[in-house]
Amino acid sequence: MDSYQIHALLRVHTDAGNGLEAGLWQEIADRWRCLGRRCHPWQLIAYNLGLLAPDRAAAGRMFKDSLSLCLSREGGPTIQVMALLPLARLHAGGHHLDGMETMVRQALEPVRDNLLSADHFASLMQTEAWADLLTTVQRDTALLFPYSYR
Repeated sequence: MDSYQIHALLRVHTDAGNGLEAGLWQEIADRWRCLGRRCHPWQLIAYNLGLLAPDRAAAGRMFKDSLSLCLSREGGPTIQVMALLPLARLHAGGHHLDGMETMVRQALEPVRDNLLSADHFASLMQTEAWADLLTTVQRDTALLFPYSYR
């Protein structure tokens, strides 16, 4: 399977809420490690692997990988703001990273710079505390990211 097919498979399983057989999860995670990841859709593959992970530690690793790709800026402003997704999951899962507040601000730069719709992300831009902002992302993921980015 190519990267877009892997993403589609993971997205179907994530949206269905039926999990992923452990062997298949491990096979995709192993493939993730050996393939030349650059950016889109690898940030989504890592994010969805995190959602489907068999344990908290594996989820944390995948969310951190997704975060790294989103903040690499290789994918442009749309992918940069998607860093809020793994940040919200890391925060909710108790994986607190040094510089998390700075990463939240970095993820929102495209909105502040008018590269993405300020109206669409208004609820986030009006939230002062970064932890509250991540809680909002966690709660309103489908509203904030209604496209195939989750």
